[in-house]
Amino acid sequence: MTPKAQEVAVKRKKIIIFFGLIIILTLAFAIKKIYFTPSSFDKKLENLSLEMNKNCPMMIDQNTRLDGTQTNKGKEFQFNYTLVNMEKENIKEDELQKFLYDQILTNMKNNPDLQYFKDNETTMSHSYKDKNNIPLFDLTFTSKDYQ
Repeated sequence: MTPKAQEVAVKRKKIIIFFGLIIILTLAFAIKKIYFTPSSFDKKLENLSLEMNKNCPMMIDQNTRLDGTQTNKGKEFQFNYTLVNMEKENIKEDELQKFLYDQILTNMKNNPDLQYFKDNETTMSHSYKDKNNIPLFDLTFTSKDYQ
């Protein structure tokens, strides 16, 4: 092969590699955009959480403070509470958990303000801790629970 032919071959290889990299980068960007971009509903959940958190902490009743909310993957909206007058060692957790579960589920089933969450099959989680910031329990409701 002549030096001129070798030079042309090297340039061809560089051009092929360059276009190959462009194609790979374009595909990687497209895959990221399709599979890893939050849906519009996820964005709405995030915005709702941000708006609610502007008013937190907020007393819900004399024993319960909403510390904040957050969104989790899989259309999950989480409420984080503190039971301000209770300590873990003085609580019958099973009884309290059942009581709160029943109360929250009844409210979720009958509250028309939650229709948007129902329509979008949102999982609603409620995380509780005691007044000393010690985790107590989590209550999780899928859309099947509160339809």
